[in-house]
Amino acid sequence: MDKICVVITTYNGARYIEEQINSICNQTVKPNRIILIDDNSTDNSFERCVAYLENSGIPYIAEKNEHNMGYMRAFERALSLTTAKYIAFSDQDDVWKKDKLEYLLEGRVKLEKDSTNIPLLIFSDVSVTNERLDVIAPSFNRLQKLNMGKNIHSFPALCAQNVIPGMSMMINNKLRNLALPFPETAIHHDWWIALIAAEKGRIRYIDLPLVLYRQHFDNTIGGNLYDDLVWFNRIRRNVLHPGKIREYWPDLKYELYENYRPNLVKHAMQKKDLIGVIPEKRDFLMKTYSFLRQGGISSVIWLFVHGVLPPSWQRKVFFCIALLKKYSKEDLKEFCGDLD
Repeated sequence: MDKICVVITTYNGARYIEEQINSICNQTVKPNRIILIDDNSTDNSFERCVAYLENSGIPYIAEKNEHNMGYMRAFERALSLTTAKYIAFSDQDDVWKKDKLEYLLEGRVKLEKDSTNIPLLIFSDVSVTNERLDVIAPSFNRLQKLNMGKNIHSFPALCAQNVIPGMSMMINNKLRNLALPFPETAIHHDWWIALIAAEKGRIRYIDLPLVLYRQHFDNTIGGNLYDDLVWFNRIRRNVLHPGKIREYWPDLKYELYENYRPNLVKHAMQKKDLIGVIPEKRDFLMKTYSFLRQGGISSVIWLFVHGVLPPSWQRKVFFCIALLKKYSKEDLKEFCGDLD
């Protein structure tokens, strides 16, 4: 059995993929195997990946889907092809620090002190960058004002919002077996895995940024920080323009609500499948499901009483502050002036 396997999914990622694979192949602790699933790219992502892996000296499996399945199903397929003891996840456009796998493997030691048969998840902080890998925020978790010591061990908090980016995490085979197959209502593969780990296993956070998390037009995840950059640009053009603040304010309030409310419903749907995996949480999950479906102030009160994270729009505010601190007005015009 391989000790550690890296699973990668690609979709039209030719622009950045070689840089990412290079950072994986040059780790201080090299993976025993790399599994790559290309989700029917229309560029040459798959061919470039295979050519690079062929020359890497690392055993690999590479498949190209006949039809686009979406990143979550692509990761599900990649996980089904490995029996490695430990599995690390990679996106196509980030860059790993050279000692990422070394730190993640060291991080498992305390979790395995009592038993090696417990579902485990180890993850790190990441640095947020622009397309050129210029650092916008050195710490993703501090950018979002996350309390990792509390939130990764709080099942209610994890039910409301995922705080564990997939590209930063490593799991063991025991957790993989519990997480597969991903249900239809799972929102993201990393979120689903984190929820099961929080209730059935153990989680450890490494407070070091071991990944450069690149933000650009083509990020796959819908809630990525590039969306926040687009939002920031609208604020820059409307709110910061003389005479437009009063005109834009009602739209801003509506936008914040509309961005948050649909997420609540999606979160609620995910709870139904969690009951099948974690039946002991049935009463809590059903009650939370009811509140989320209702919406309104009762939902907000329920979430905050149970120690959940702030709504996603607050992250947008923190991100904007980080940009304003780092860039001058002229830099910002160059950085995001052409965004729609």
